[in-house]
Amino acid sequence: MPPFKQSAATLTTGLLALTLMSSNASAAVITFDGLTGATADPLSAYTEDGFTVTPTLGEWKEAHVFGNPLPSIYVSDLGPDTPFGNLQITAGGGLFVFNALDLQAFNSGVGYEIRGSLGGTVLFSLPNSQAPSPGFQTLTGGGSMVIDTLTFDISSGGPGSFNVDNINLTAVPEPSAYLMLLAGLGLLPLLRRKGSGQ
Repeated sequence: MPPFKQSAATLTTGLLALTLMSSNASAAVITFDGLTGATADPLSAYTEDGFTVTPTLGEWKEAHVFGNPLPSIYVSDLGPDTPFGNLQITAGGGLFVFNALDLQAFNSGVGYEIRGSLGGTVLFSLPNSQAPSPGFQTLTGGGSMVIDTLTFDISSGGPGSFNVDNINLTAVPEPSAYLMLLAGLGLLPLLRRKGSGQ
């Protein structure tokens, strides 16, 4: 194969591979549509689209009468100014980006902190608060930082309940997948030369 055609073939293959690689970054929204219990049933670990939501503090429950849309999950607080609700989101050891989640505060305001970690190191921390509201508000953050664990802590200023819905995440390929792909692309010209006997 002439050098020009070989370079064009390698470039085409590389562009195709990069297109496939970018399509591997797939968005997912945890909507809690797979919840099968009734309102106020305890929530244990819940998995949807490859992501697992695990309550690590507080009595999280299923909500089938309020959501954005139905269902959602919620946690209640009876005392002021104490951390009382914590969720941890993981992707089975995989990497992802945090885009947004929906939060609704009933009866009292809520303080929260969203943290993204990679290998146990916190890469971002987003503390904020939300006043009581009749509907959900979308919390965004994290930018393009790649993490393996998302933690969501809630503390309130008084008795109330707080619903969470639509946790928006984007799964990304492992760095090793990129390295293997690039190594494979680097070997293509060599394989072509051997195949043509040059």
